[in-house]
Amino acid sequence: MKDKKEQRRAFLLSMASLLHGGIFFLSVLVFLGCFLVWLIRYGSLPEEIGVHFDGSGRFDVYDHKAYGFYPFIVNFIALVLTRVITRLCDSPKMKMDPKLTLFGNNLMKVIFVLFLDCEAFVTTAYFSGTWSVSVLNQVPMDRTTVIRLTLVWLMILPLAAIISGIAVAVIHRKGHGDEVSPEKDGDDKEE
Repeated sequence: MKDKKEQRRAFLLSMASLLHGGIFFLSVLVFLGCFLVWLIRYGSLPEEIGVHFDGSGRFDVYDHKAYGFYPFIVNFIALVLTRVITRLCDSPKMKMDPKLTLFGNNLMKVIFVLFLDCEAFVTTAYFSGTWSVSVLNQVPMDRTTVIRLTLVWLMILPLAAIISGIAVAVIHRKGHGDEVSPEKDGDDKEE
């Protein structure tokens, strides 16, 4: 029985890892694709372009076209920070809660990392996608798309909190999970 439970846990964590990789890869792909299009079309832009939108989606600030790189810089920094934080979470020494078992801690790390991935994707979709297309084509921003992205972005935080709460409740209800000793992997070599 314990082997099946450990297999299910390993499967759950490996699926979450695949999901994490997929979401982050998609974010990077969207970023690179939009940035490449921006670079290709940059020379054809007029010197002064609309770079900011008012509440109705129309341009309200015009400036030099070099300011069009600002969202890409911010987005790149956000993607790098997301990757650094997720790599720190991968460390076997990092514990979310010392009272939890290895599986409980790994589950909490997975939820946290997936939340970061979703935030990075929505930020990328907005800044590198929607914003850059509107500025590049000098057309007002589609309010429907902005509203949808904003709602998704605002829903991620409470959804992550609910999922985390359920996971913690399940882990604690079962007495911190079954006591599972930390498994040594190839990276942990004792000296």
